[in-house]
Amino acid sequence: MSVSLTFSLLRPHPINDDTHRSIPVEFAFEIGSGLLTEVRRLQSLLGERDKAIQDMKEEKDDLEKSVESLRTALRQQEQSTGTSSSLNLWLWLILFQTNSRRKIGISK
Repeated sequence: MSVSLTFSLLRPHPINDDTHRSIPVEFAFEIGSGLLTEVRRLQSLLGERDKAIQDMKEEKDDLEKSVESLRTALRQQEQSTGTSSSLNLWLWLILFQTNSRRKIGISK
């Protein structure tokens, strides 16, 4: 749109002149349509963003549950390993004592 046409659109027009009056109405309609289109586009983007955020929150919750499950499994494994190690040490000591007694000829 040229500058002179834009200024002529902004200039007050006589009410009886329908030809000049239709140009600002059409221009206003175009602006309104453009704004409406832009609002719809932005609403769509906001909806996509909100869905992405919700998906990330759900994924985060799932990951936190997985982490807690892995921590629990690790604790159980550490306890199991610790118990096994204690049992192995105890059996090794008994075996060592038995072998030591055999070497020196002591029987129980």
